[in-house]
Amino acid sequence: MNKPFRNILYSLTFAIALTSATGAVPPPEAPYVATPRPGTGWDIQVGYENATNATPASGRQLLNIHCHCGKSATHIVAKWSDGTTNEAYVIGKRFVQKNPQTGAFITLPVQDADLEFPVFTSGYQATAWLSAENYQGVDSRAKTSCYKFQKIASKKSAAATDNNSAEEGVAAWISVKDKTPVFVQVRQTRYEFSAIQPAENDVELPAEYAAFLEKIRKEEAALEFLHRHRNTP
Repeated sequence: MNKPFRNILYSLTFAIALTSATGAVPPPEAPYVATPRPGTGWDIQVGYENATNATPASGRQLLNIHCHCGKSATHIVAKWSDGTTNEAYVIGKRFVQKNPQTGAFITLPVQDADLEFPVFTSGYQATAWLSAENYQGVDSRAKTSCYKFQKIASKKSAAATDNNSAEEGVAAWISVKDKTPVFVQVRQTRYEFSAIQPAENDVELPAEYAAFLEKIRKEEAALEFLHRHRNTP
């Protein structure tokens, strides 16, 4: 075999192998994001496409989110550009936070915190919208092979409510290897996830949080009791 022909053959063989390798990644199946393991921690660096437009009225920006997944709760610590920090906990499907100014507690379903806290709980927040319809194919991000998802609100839904229009320009890159988030884009805000690291200690829920949750559970149980007996003949 002459050398020029051999080089062409090698080139064609390499191209075919490369094409086969690229096309070898099948579309992801649900769940599209891995469930976190207790005893792990990670950081999310927050950046902005346009610093001026992204700065809220308060003049401060979210810079970093640290997450620590324990056996029964996930602890979240957010750091801001003015040097302040605030924390929250996710227990089951409930997000709980204490207002540092008033001392009042707030609680809401974790899915309602999706766009504000893209963290690893029972799946990463800010990724609940992932679906086969939003899958765009395999893409590289931070030197990692990723499943890319893109969500653009329709004109009809974007004009309907602020919540719907807030989903415009939402994208996520999920690692092909282990289905952990690598990068999430929410409009002009970028969330870059670190690698998952083992955590030394479990998450201990502070007594005041535990007392608040117990109060909420009792109130919900009382309401359920009244509702059940109200409908009893």
